[in-house]
Amino acid sequence: MRKMFALLVSLVASLMAISSASALHGPTGEDFTPNDRLERVYFHCEGAAKLHNSVQDGSIPWDTTAPTQPVTAGAGCGSLDNGLWGNNQVSVQDSHFQGSFAGNIDKITVEAHNIYLGPGRQSSSFTVNVRLAIDSEPMLGATGKDVTVTPVRSSTGASEMIKFSIVGLNLMNEANDIEHDVLLTLNGGAFVANAQVFPVHDSQNIWVYDTTEVPSGLVFNPLAAETATITR
Repeated sequence: MRKMFALLVSLVASLMAISSASALHGPTGEDFTPNDRLERVYFHCEGAAKLHNSVQDGSIPWDTTAPTQPVTAGAGCGSLDNGLWGNNQVSVQDSHFQGSFAGNIDKITVEAHNIYLGPGRQSSSFTVNVRLAIDSEPMLGATGKDVTVTPVRSSTGASEMIKFSIVGLNLMNEANDIEHDVLLTLNGGAFVANAQVFPVHDSQNIWVYDTTEVPSGLVFNPLAAETATITR
């Protein structure tokens, strides 16, 4: 009898432990702690060409290795932003950057360096159209969203740096703690509404990257967002 009672007590205790664990870790993962780790990645040249061709070369890749060579050593390359404004995520008129990130994503900060090809700007700021797809889902709508940025000119005056953050991505649940495919598309300049054939911007730019002077890239889950932000 005592053995039977002890067995019943042990069984009840086991069932209670299982029930408690199920309540804690339940099927919806109520106790999940987001894997919102911070990671800095850098855009890199691909092949020998100094001017990236979106039609031939596809997306510009990134990884976590920072550029180690200056432009005076022959490093770096650029992607022409010809002023034509594409209306989809991967537009050959625009510059697009693609890579992966493993973990949850709430916000992304973009650091991009630019050589301005047009006449002098009339103001200290300009507008960038931003499209972002994560796992093939447009996060900012099919045509993206605009952000107004204030460029910081380099010490040589040869290039400008812009920074902005994309916030409210909210891929923070357990199902999104995976390796994501991330595709970023940029087009800079003020929008010209009365263009006859294609929507255009009023400037041409070259987005430059992969040198110590222009370490263009992304920060996933930065500690704080930039002043210039886009909200999903």
